[in-house]
Amino acid sequence: TSPIQSVFHSATADSRGLLTDSLNGGTRVDLSAVLSGALPTTNPVPAITNYPLRGSNIIPPISGSNMVAPKWEALKEFFDRSRTLENGSLVVTAATSANSASIAPLITDLRILMGVKFVPTTSNAGPAHKANACGKIAIGIANPYTLPLKWNSDLEFEIRNLTPSGNNPSRIWNLGGNSNFINSVEPAVFNQAIFRIRAASLAAGEARAYTLGGYTLRAIGTGTQRIVVDLVPFGSSLPTDFSRCVELDAPGAWPFLNAQGVLVPLPSLDVRESWQTTYIGLDMRLAGGSGSAQPLRRIEGFDLDNGYFGANTRRYNPADCDSRPSPVPLMCFSFQISQPGMEYLSVMPSGYEMGQRSSSLRTFTDFNLQATRVSRPIASYNAPPYFMESNNGFAQLPDATPGGDTGRAFTKNLESPMPWGRNWTGSQKTMLFSVPTQFTSIAQFQHADLTGDDFAASIGHQPGNAFANSYATPFVKRAVTSQPRRDFVLLGAPRRLESNITDRNYYDISYLLNAAIWDSYFLSSLPASASGSIPENPSLVRLNSSETSADLRDPVRCATQLVIDGAFNVNCTDKNAWKAFLASSKHFRHRADTATSTNAAFPRSLEQLSPSANPVSGTAEDSFAGYRRLTDGELDALATEIVKQVRLRGPFVSLSHFVNRAIGDITRQPALTRSGALQSAIDESGITISFDGTRKGLSGVAANTDRCNLSEREGAPRADMDGEDRGDRPSDVDLDGNPLWAATSTDNNFGSVASIVADRSMLNTAKNEQGYRSTGIPGWLTQADVLQVIGPSLTNRSDTFRIRSYGEALDDQGRPIAKAYCEAIVQRMPDYVDPTNEPSARGAALTPSNKTFGRKFTIVSFRWLSPQEI
Repeated sequence: TSPIQSVFHSATADSRGLLTDSLNGGTRVDLSAVLSGALPTTNPVPAITNYPLRGSNIIPPISGSNMVAPKWEALKEFFDRSRTLENGSLVVTAATSANSASIAPLITDLRILMGVKFVPTTSNAGPAHKANACGKIAIGIANPYTLPLKWNSDLEFEIRNLTPSGNNPSRIWNLGGNSNFINSVEPAVFNQAIFRIRAASLAAGEARAYTLGGYTLRAIGTGTQRIVVDLVPFGSSLPTDFSRCVELDAPGAWPFLNAQGVLVPLPSLDVRESWQTTYIGLDMRLAGGSGSAQPLRRIEGFDLDNGYFGANTRRYNPADCDSRPSPVPLMCFSFQISQPGMEYLSVMPSGYEMGQRSSSLRTFTDFNLQATRVSRPIASYNAPPYFMESNNGFAQLPDATPGGDTGRAFTKNLESPMPWGRNWTGSQKTMLFSVPTQFTSIAQFQHADLTGDDFAASIGHQPGNAFANSYATPFVKRAVTSQPRRDFVLLGAPRRLESNITDRNYYDISYLLNAAIWDSYFLSSLPASASGSIPENPSLVRLNSSETSADLRDPVRCATQLVIDGAFNVNCTDKNAWKAFLASSKHFRHRADTATSTNAAFPRSLEQLSPSANPVSGTAEDSFAGYRRLTDGELDALATEIVKQVRLRGPFVSLSHFVNRAIGDITRQPALTRSGALQSAIDESGITISFDGTRKGLSGVAANTDRCNLSEREGAPRADMDGEDRGDRPSDVDLDGNPLWAATSTDNNFGSVASIVADRSMLNTAKNEQGYRSTGIPGWLTQADVLQVIGPSLTNRSDTFRIRSYGEALDDQGRPIAKAYCEAIVQRMPDYVDPTNEPSARGAALTPSNKTFGRKFTIVSFRWLSPQEI
């Protein structure tokens, strides 16, 4: 058998596929045409319930939901984004409403340092000291985009008090109401303090830390008024100097004579609050301008709770105060995006485990790092994916004379250049989201912020690269794509067992977006100019290239004029065919390449700045600012696994069926519900990390340390602030009857990030289903990366058929006296059998004949064959 004969049933030069909507009928709608102009206000195809209209949702209405986003305007803005650049830079832009997204740096780190400054004065007892509360913050911001990011107006940051009414937020406890750090109505160090970063820019993928550049005194009586405090880059701010702080001047001094004539000395000092929580939010805004009413970033919220205040209680006599003229730190809270390479266990108390306090999450897959709004879902202690560290010991917060030292807890890992993404010593650039200038594949929409729910757009607890990916979200059971759940906020005093409850629908947004877009839409990539009639995507060709048709510019009819040249059926079970198809991305030159490579390229974006590496590190810039190439061996392994997945899951009746995970119970169908066929094949081939951890393509990542580890304790999600306190546990009102508050805690802090997991078996018997922390970094190949390359050529059925026939003539004895062999290529065409219907028609509009027989078939070629060709 010749090589050509051996691959006869898989290899063909005659494959042309139609751009039909196999899920809903009719032909697909051209998003190139729709998004190139203003979004229409009327629907030309009523049968398409989510046709791109101004103000309408991308996802059609589903049972029990009232989604306000994502809207088609979000996709339109993303499509046009490259046209809004200023000298090649993205410009920071505020959201125009709760249903839209901002363009802004993300907040990687927040440090809040609280302390006291002793000021010599006099009291009714003679020489004394004021004990003024002092505070200092540091903020790390990063540009997750593949282009420079500039802000033409100042950035403003404000710490907002969200503590439930009736609770006293963080203060130097024994000093009373004149030592507040966070408060809405009383004088407080951070009350209405606006921290300002002057107009500047960040390079692509860069992060930078800022802190106070000077000293600000809030005089008595001004602690409730707005003040503006400048932040400057770490390198020019003396970040270790606590004297550069905001100080709240307090009335009264110690020691003093009380009304009974008793001398009252300076009390012991520690930072705490009156009940479980000092709940704060952090806002980033643009200074002034019409968009200032909407935040650039809003994080709700962080918890400043010192469950270990006893360890940090300090006592000072007058001589101690005299020897410390500069501020002394008492408490430091750190909040940082949970990074996959960080070993956070070393900064948590003894007895803790990875998983608590958001220390092991799939940050880059399950959370939207370009989100405008980040909330504290279910019963989370802090807003994931932010890891919380509290420092209250002398080792991290020095007490040495003369004071003025912030301590290492405040400054560590914020020095310039500031690595982010992997860990404190990892890549100095992390590039997550592209700004394409040319759209040829709908999988490029993975870079658009297409998150949203019943409350707002651009939310943090959905994937940042949502579209075209398929990993199951932990927020929704795998048996469903949306689930009603409840968010909780502890009330504290005086109703210790109660909490505020907000009913909320949680969504598997990737599944819903894939179902809404993959089958009904395509990108013709026709040039915007009216004269351009050749698609920029070479896999799309004109049916009648010699004719000029106005239908090419019609979003509904365009698909009737084009075919996919080299269409590939996802139901194919020939490994060599898949391997050849995937190898079509070999010999591609990426702009980051420093040498020629013959490996197949599947870049997260065309703008990644670092070249690919072989082997892939998983830890350095090749994996955080670079992209992936696959060797021939990896292509072979991937093709093998794809065929396995097709046999397990197929036949696929639509493209979204192929792209999406299966819907099913996690205990009965864990592998099928974990991710879609293509993503499962990528992972199980060892290109990333296989489910069991035995095969991996990231050389610097150990599977056992990279696993996520949210867990239970005593039948409930384990507390982020864990201990042996069981009193005053709030009531459980989970809709499924499962406990959401932790069973044990420290100081009544029953919040737990593990509560976000909807399939509770993932906290015990199915823990491995939580996946790996490195999932979704640019060096972790995702199905969306692959679909950007091959997606435009995929179909879920074949439209071109090679038919061979054999005939013979027999003599009177039944012996053949003549033989003939022939071959015909038969092509399905856009036109229906009954020409009454236009090729773009669908549904109830079709005639009975067209409902029964569908579209025409045409013989496009015929030839006689010799016996040697059989």
